[in-house]
This record gives sequence, C-alpha cells and structure tokens, in this order.
Amino acid sequence: MKQSLLCFCFSLCLFVGPLSAKPSDCESFAARASREYGLPEGLLQAIARTESGIALQGQAFRAWPWTANINGKSHYYKTRQEMLADLDRVRAANISNFDVGCMQLNYHWHGDRFDGLEHMLDPEINVTYAARYLRRLFDETGSWEGATRYYHSRDPDRGAAYLARVNSMQAALGEVVAEDRQQDAKLKVMATPAFP
Repeated sequence: MKQSLLCFCFSLCLFVGPLSAKPSDCESFAARASREYGLPEGLLQAIARTESGIALQGQAFRAWPWTANINGKSHYYKTRQEMLADLDRVRAANISNFDVGCMQLNYHWHGDRFDGLEHMLDPEINVTYAARYLRRLFDETGSWEGATRYYHSRDPDRGAAYLARVNSMQAALGEVVAEDRQQDAKLKVMATPAFP
C-alpha cells in the first residue's frame, strides 16, 4: 500500500508539476488576467496572438513578449535586452509612436501609465494592463466586440477588420483548448492508481 501511494504521489507530481511554478509566457498571464478581470475565456489570449504571435524555431504559434511594431513593421527579438537596445535607438531618433510587448501596447498613448519602458515590457505587467484596458473598453462600449474593435482602433473599418482577425484567432484557440482538455483528461485517467 505504501509503495502504491508513493507511486501515485510521484505520478501526480509529474502531471501537476511544481506547485510554485510561475507562468512564464504571455498566454499564461493572459488566461490569469482574464479570470481576474472577468474577460471572456480565450479573448485576451486571442488578442495576444493577433498582436504578437509568431512560431519560433519550430515551436507552435504563440504570443511573444519581445515584440515591437515600429512604423508599421513588426520586429521579433530573441531577448528583452536586444529589444530594449533597439527601442533605445528608436527613442533616440525621437520616435515615440510604437507598440511593445505581448499585447502591443502603444508607447505614445500608454507609456505614461508605466514606470518607464522596462516596466511596460514586463510580460505580466503588459498583459495585466491590457486586461484592465479591455475591461474599461467593455464598460464604455457595452460589448466585448466593441471593446475588441476599440482595443485596436476607433476607426470603424479598421476596428471591424481587427475584430474579424481576433475572432478567427479565438476560434482556432478554442479548438486547441478543447484538444488540450481531452489530452489532460486522458492523462488524469492514466495517472489515477487502481486501488484494490
């Protein structure tokens, strides 16, 4: 019995992972912030993927924190330091209208709400700010569709095109989440010990 219990605990630890592990990516932060601010499931993750998504080195398409859009061109950096160095050059050229991070927050319009650019680039802070902002836009517009359009632009045509891209991304994300849940259920069944 003691050996069975030990095997069960070991299997459970492998399945659950370390309890103190902190999410390290944009989408994990987005899922948590969505729950905290009452956003629809998957919406913030879909916006993150729409804004900063990329498939790096054979990995699945995911939102990437070290991303900037400068003068309409997306830049994906390997590290935070590489990104900061480039953005320092951009700011030295007196350019302040650029988007940064997981949620592509605009430095010109939102930068003064952070304790500097480094603070704005922190993935968790970037995503949490975006969740609060999206919630405020929902309160203003009365709908998540309106909030999503306004997140990108108050121009009706640009907002509508953006909403379509986010909806498409959210639908694809929903399919992945459903597959992950099925896989998790199978793993739970496999990890459950058979007690006599």
